[in-house]
Amino acid sequence: MRGLIIDYAGVLEGPGADAESWKLLLSELRMNGIGIAVLTNIDSFDVPADLARWKETGYVDEIVMSSEIGVEKPDFEAFYAACRALGEDHKDCVCVDDSIENIHAAVRAGLIGVLYTAYDRTEAELRPLFNLH
Repeated sequence: MRGLIIDYAGVLEGPGADAESWKLLLSELRMNGIGIAVLTNIDSFDVPADLARWKETGYVDEIVMSSEIGVEKPDFEAFYAACRALGEDHKDCVCVDDSIENIHAAVRAGLIGVLYTAYDRTEAELRPLFNLH
């Protein structure tokens, strides 16, 4: 796997999110050559300042907003757009989202899907996918 596509609201930020742990894991992934994109259905007019900081501080490479690409998750094209933003084939990408509908769509689109329910569980699933010890 060469790319990680990750949802923003409910995963990186929001109730139950563990932003500090995510920052450590995302840094480790990037140090190992993994491209990281946030894929969000948040409207570009309502972008929280915290979202922009994920890219500005170097934790993610790209922020892909559905309002800018013209399709929303769970449309397959939203996932493909995020993969293209990273320069990766969709078959080499993992999608993390807190919506089971989005995970099912990502898998049908050819990505590996990881349903986010808790940070520790998600980290345990991602480490072997990206060959992190």
